[in-house]
Amino acid sequence: MKYDNYTRLEVLTPVHIGNGDTSDPLDYVITSKNGSDYLCQIDLDSWLEDYPDQQELAKVLDGGRLPVIRKFIADNLDTDIYARSRATIISPEISRKYKQHIANLNSPNQLLIDPALKNPLTGCLLVPGSSIKGAMRTAVIDWCDQNWNLNLRNSRNPREYTQNLERALGSIRESTFKQLKTGDFEAVINASAIVTAKEKSIKVEKINGTPKNSCEVCLSAATEGEPQPLFGRFAIGEQSNKQDTFLTCKMEGKVQRWSLSELLKLVTDFYRQRYEAEKQKFYTQPHFSQSSDVITMLDSEFASLDENQMILRVGHYSHIECMTVSNNKPVGKKGYGKTRTLADNTYPFGWVKLTLCGQEEHDTYWQQKQQLERQVAAERQQLRQTKIEQRQQQLQQQLEQQRQQEQAEQSRLAQIADEKANPWKKLVKQIDQIDNWGEFKQKILENGELSSFAHIAEFSSAVYRQALVVQKKAAKWDESRNQLLVEWFEATDQTWITATEEDSSITLSPEIEQINNLNQWGDYNTSGIKIDTLSPDALIALQNRFKEWDCDKKKAKKPKQKAWKEVCQRMKST
Repeated sequence: MKYDNYTRLEVLTPVHIGNGDTSDPLDYVITSKNGSDYLCQIDLDSWLEDYPDQQELAKVLDGGRLPVIRKFIADNLDTDIYARSRATIISPEISRKYKQHIANLNSPNQLLIDPALKNPLTGCLLVPGSSIKGAMRTAVIDWCDQNWNLNLRNSRNPREYTQNLERALGSIRESTFKQLKTGDFEAVINASAIVTAKEKSIKVEKINGTPKNSCEVCLSAATEGEPQPLFGRFAIGEQSNKQDTFLTCKMEGKVQRWSLSELLKLVTDFYRQRYEAEKQKFYTQPHFSQSSDVITMLDSEFASLDENQMILRVGHYSHIECMTVSNNKPVGKKGYGKTRTLADNTYPFGWVKLTLCGQEEHDTYWQQKQQLERQVAAERQQLRQTKIEQRQQQLQQQLEQQRQQEQAEQSRLAQIADEKANPWKKLVKQIDQIDNWGEFKQKILENGELSSFAHIAEFSSAVYRQALVVQKKAAKWDESRNQLLVEWFEATDQTWITATEEDSSITLSPEIEQINNLNQWGDYNTSGIKIDTLSPDALIALQNRFKEWDCDKKKAKKPKQKAWKEVCQRMKST
């Protein structure tokens, strides 16, 4: 058996080999990118795990309505991160149908898609070796049936059919096809397409065929021009004989041996006959004219084959004629062979070409393919990690915002409690707004309610400070005003100084004189005054100066705010 037969598989028309399942919008999302539509098979578990708002997610999932859930997935899942693989959508009908029914929350349409068989580790589409081997086996069985008179077409009993096959090919344990081993052909990542599968009758008036799901197919020459071919290996000959390079059938003393090139020709001839018959029966009909270009392409492929190539048909929708011996009528099938299932109502399914190639071409493909898979996986992982980090950052920001809100609420409640326990503090703010004697006299000196707070040092200091402001702004100041202030401050720990401009007998303390001589904020900065050593009267004088320089304003610069806070705290403690 020779193991070093390297082959290149070129997909001529869409090939669909399913995995036995169907996908719905919980398995995939259709998106648009760079002017094309793609069906993305999604990693739903990872997306659910990473979703930033788990409460929102739980609310949607617990609601239980499938249309709502699938629309939520379609609207929120990032396919750059959570797509296991992506397939190009050839027919606009598929995208249009998806968008229509996803948006309609009352739509009963399940939007089912038949996915292709894939490598579960890489997500890459597979043309399994068993499909290639099965198609070749059909051609060999047909030769045996015609040349050795197996009479398979008349073997209606399954047991009789099996016995006739075993006459030529041997039992399962000793099957001739153990001499042929075919490896899988694996496409590069994301090299697949989604097409509609439309049944078309030979009768032009019959337009409604059996409904079929759209399906995932290999990229093909018919739809893509020159897609990347797939590469694989196969072996031929007796396993126990390394020199044997033939496929050998034996039956009742008859022996038939095919070399590799002979086997390729046998297979091609079998499928060429099926192709020509199908072309004549269907594709010469006017209502099949939409398929004329692909038929011309297949004609050219069959005509240009050499001895190292073969064309065969594999996968779903290959039709019964390509899956059984000549002139065989399927049991229980009445009126068979009157329809063709076409991809996007145009392309026949299943035609592929195999070409023997060198090891270097084979190995280069696999090296580049694996490198691309690693690159795509790394990019996807990096995007996911970035997404997770962004989510963590958002959560931290939300927590910090929540902490600040809670802190602000605590401060607000503390302020309310403080104002309730110390109602005079609210009055201090009102006192600070008074700047003329009439208002000062009416709202403070003649307000009996305020007298109850006179014993509170901070409150009386505020009144004293504002009295100085009013005195300074007054155009004239007489002794009667001083007397009213003296009387009011008798109930406090403050003493109103009654000196007027004409009374020079009273001498101010040096620290108060120094403060009174300060004309601007810069003078204070260079004065060397230490707030923690000032007397209560000097503190009042300095606080009054700070107020003139707007140190108490919210928009004041930080040094001014700091000085204002320091003098107020010092006044509270004295």
